[in-house]
Amino acid sequence: DALLSNERKIYSFKEFSLFPEVERDFSVIVKDAVNAQRIRQVVAKTAKPLLQDFHFFDVYKGPRVPDGHLSYAFRVVLGAIDHTLTDAEITATQEKIMKELEKELQAKFAGLS
Repeated sequence: DALLSNERKIYSFKEFSLFPEVERDFSVIVKDAVNAQRIRQVVAKTAKPLLQDFHFFDVYKGPRVPDGHLSYAFRVVLGAIDHTLTDAEITATQEKIMKELEKELQAKFAGLS
């Protein structure tokens, strides 16, 4: 509930793609001071223009996470309006997201799928 309390419902419409989208899940550990909105901003900036959707599905603080840190799990949906994404495009975008989160937020990755 705390993660979604700042979410604003903004409805917008975009062109429908005939090409499939690809989902990738990330689990990242960041310092307590890093909030979900900051993670969202970094991912949105980094994954353009392929980012179609982004949402958090878990936040965890407990024995498996170092003191002073939180674990966020989120899903990105990638796609293009004019072609099916190649493995190379997907991998490159995924790696860009990870590198940028490491650089800007000192994030450590607990996993991805």
